[in-house]
Formats: sequence, structure tokens, C-alpha cells
Amino acid sequence: MESPGNSWKMSNLDGLFNLTVNYRRDSDIWVPYGKIVVASEENKTFLIPQKDKLVCWIVNNWNPQFQRVQYFHELQKHVRIHTYGGAFQRQLSLDVYYKTLSNCKFYLSFENSIYQDYLTEKLFNPMKVGTVPVVLGPSRENYEEFIQQFVIT
Repeated sequence: MESPGNSWKMSNLDGLFNLTVNYRRDSDIWVPYGKIVVASEENKTFLIPQKDKLVCWIVNNWNPQFQRVQYFHELQKHVRIHTYGGAFQRQLSLDVYYKTLSNCKFYLSFENSIYQDYLTEKLFNPMKVGTVPVVLGPSRENYEEFIQQFVIT
């Protein structure tokens, strides 16, 4: 599922469907990219992996106009960011992706499109492996609606 900014308008289908299926919670059928669930008893003991990198970013879709790219350039002036993905000619297989992600204390969970409820694997995957996502996307309130039970204020 793509954001509105990366989706084509199919005007020839206007009026053909009367239901919406997408990532927005106000759609007729809500299909989120991911969700956070309480761990089962057998999975409650989660050992956080050893971390040898402070900040990582894995990105394929690179556009200098994206807010996330501009923010990345500013942030890297202050902290070393380990970069991976097609944008950096360091593509990762799925196995290596999760291993790399788990070696980072923080992950730049920067969305390429910023829309209400548009929270993708960039948010959910780091949390699967004990890495803290640093987010750039919709409003803080929107994130808190998705992960409210984990936000410490």
C-alpha cells in the first residue's frame, strides 16, 4: 500500500467501488502496515541484542526533495549514521536486514510520505528487534494513537 502521494488516480474506476481498503483508520476496511500486540507469556522475556552501532538508516527510495533526506543531512553533521540500502549502494537481503537492524540502538524511521495514519514497516520493524525508532512522519498524536501503551511521558 502506498501513500496518496505515491498512488495513481484511476479515474476510469470512479463510482465502480463504494468501499475503501487502505492504511487509514477511517477507511471502510482498515489494513494497517503493522500493529503492536502484547507478547504471549512465552515471548515476554525478550533479550535485547548487543548493539554495536548508535544510529542506522536503511533506505532505498532517495529523493533530495524529501523532508527525510534533508533531515538526514542535518543530523549527520552531529552524529555518525550507519547507512544501508539501495540509496547507498548497500542493499541488504531480508536476513541481513533484521540482523543489521538489531545491531543498532536507534533507527531512523523516516517515512518518505507524511500522511495521517501512514505508519509503515519503518516504525514496526525496529521494535521487533529491540531497536528504538526515531520517527519522522505524521503528528506525534497520530503515533501515540498507534503505540499509546508504549509511550512514556
